[in-house]
Amino acid sequence: MPDQTGMDGAKEVLALASQLERGDVLIALVSGGGSSLLTLPQEGISIEDMRKTTEALLRSGAPIEEMNVVRKHLSAILGGNLARVAIARGARVEALLISDVTGDSPADIASGPCAADYPTYLDALNILQKYELNDSVIPVSVLDHLKQGLAGEKPETLKDADLVNAQVANHVIATAYKSLEAAAEYVRIQGYEPVILGDTITGEA
Repeated sequence: MPDQTGMDGAKEVLALASQLERGDVLIALVSGGGSSLLTLPQEGISIEDMRKTTEALLRSGAPIEEMNVVRKHLSAILGGNLARVAIARGARVEALLISDVTGDSPADIASGPCAADYPTYLDALNILQKYELNDSVIPVSVLDHLKQGLAGEKPETLKDADLVNAQVANHVIATAYKSLEAAAEYVRIQGYEPVILGDTITGEA
């Protein structure tokens, strides 16, 4: 769950990125769990409001991919916003990713702080509507922010168009499937015949 410690850390990360200069390189190590650990709400949204929103999404049974669509659109650092700060400073971004999601998309790992994002504010609002999450469980500040984004009054998450002429690279250096292959190789050496069933099984935790 998002907490003050995570928010303090995220503020420091963003502050460091804001000190970059042209020609500098931002090296970001990103791993699963970053969506909650790297919590920095957009202006006007409190950490408590982020916590309530996260709790409501967890209770709804929404898969992590849908949860993160909403969280990215409430964050000042996720959804490519960390890379956006570096780009504005003229720096190059090299993100090293440890994946805990099926498909291993950079935009989905820790909600992609350095990756182009594809969903929109409309998608985030549609997810809340899909699970019947209204103002009885979602804070008004969160709903207002999403609606302002839909109206074009708030900037979208980082998109491919924002990366034209930018030096941003996301490298997936570890995945669940690579771990399965390593485990299979180990048991094969022990004399067993491993069968990998895949890494795409998903469901409510």
